[in-house]
Amino acid sequence: METELKIDIASILKLKDTTSKESITKSLEFIAKELILKTALKINDSMYSLIDIEAYYYHEYHRDTHTLDHERMCGELEAHRYGVDLSLGFGNQNNIPKEGYGGFLIRGLYDLNKNIVIEKSEVRKVLFNQLCIGSNSIEWISMPQKLGNDIFKSRRINLGKENDFTCKKYRYLLKAEFIFKEHKYNSKSGKKTFLFENSNLSDDEIKIYSGYKIKKIICSTQETQNL
Repeated sequence: METELKIDIASILKLKDTTSKESITKSLEFIAKELILKTALKINDSMYSLIDIEAYYYHEYHRDTHTLDHERMCGELEAHRYGVDLSLGFGNQNNIPKEGYGGFLIRGLYDLNKNIVIEKSEVRKVLFNQLCIGSNSIEWISMPQKLGNDIFKSRRINLGKENDFTCKKYRYLLKAEFIFKEHKYNSKSGKKTFLFENSNLSDDEIKIYSGYKIKKIICSTQETQNL
């Protein structure tokens, strides 16, 4: 049996550069790749791979007001009305004035035990139901992604009032064709169309992943550069 290598998830979630909006955007994408392509979440005997996450981060140089304020330590999971977040920390730890806070909303998982896709509406219930009375083990494991070797980006959904970050492609998904075809992932209420028409996939890739042609759109808010 292959030995599981436990990892300190907080070390992965630390933003490498917060000196500008652009550097924060790059740092968030780097973290997303690490999470999706190199880690798995283990709760007791169940193992999950992240396949769909959204980044939210507020900072002096990155004023994304779609971000929910919180005081969770980096690496902690938080259940809330929108789902489950993996915290990027908050800036007033160790008596340091609050500088930045945020997290990754978990929109999709792949159950590595049952080989099934878990969409956002089920994530909170599935993770909670792995817990039992008594002691529990929640760990992050170093595990190369076996379902694909790259990610793609799209816009976040259901953000409410628009701001300069509404157009940002801060949703990160595993590039794995079978997820979208065999499992009809995110196909209800036009969500699948929104996902692809706002993605950074090529027209040919969109046709392969969705099964039909979808015309890409240009976001209408102020910020349309470096998406």
